[in-house]
Amino acid sequence: MTPPYRCYVVVSREQIALNYRNVRSVVGPDVEVAGVVKADAYGHGAVEVSRVLLAEGAKWLAVSSVEEGAGLRRGGIRQARILVMGGFLPYEGEALVEHQLTPVVHSLDQMRLLEQCGRASESRFPII
Repeated sequence: MTPPYRCYVVVSREQIALNYRNVRSVVGPDVEVAGVVKADAYGHGAVEVSRVLLAEGAKWLAVSSVEEGAGLRRGGIRQARILVMGGFLPYEGEALVEHQLTPVVHSLDQMRLLEQCGRASESRFPII
């Protein structure tokens, strides 16, 4: 065989959009649906899949780490709220604030760290 691969994957933007619409139709209009795009949208391309989901009306995207959320922001994903499902480490607090990410809090220690991040961001960006 001359091609380097014997198989390949075709990712359909239309099918991703249809899947999202199907979920929305089941849960109803009053329920927010988060598009899970962790692990590079399971290898399908997190930024591209996010764009499809946002075009379908998604308001939330879910990732597993602060770095994945920051990557979406760097990729131009601005209008969605991004949920970091894996929580955050103490040194990632500044990135949470900078990239406007919403972490899942897994412990009281993380709650305290999040409070410290909030205070630090208020001093950097005072509310007027």
